[in-house]
Amino acid sequence: MGRGVDAFEWDDINIEHLANHGVTDVEVDQMLSNRNIVMPNRKYPDRKLLIGKTNAGRVLIVSIEPTRMEGTWRPITAREAEPEESKRLERA
Repeated sequence: MGRGVDAFEWDDINIEHLANHGVTDVEVDQMLSNRNIVMPNRKYPDRKLLIGKTNAGRVLIVSIEPTRMEGTWRPITAREAEPEESKRLERA
């Protein structure tokens, strides 16, 4: 990937957008401390997909884009992972 995901850039806009999809910024932050993988985003080549687990074991998929700060990414949207996406995380 080149750039690792070390932190997220949050503001009211992306926090509210994730909340509209039933995901909190706290859950997304938890993914960095738990099992996760980063994959290419086929739909948006400048973005990546982060698949990971929350502390409660919920598997989420988050579309992220790079920021100007190395290792800091901006979450764009998130949702609960489909079963096949969860299996991909377990295989990694």
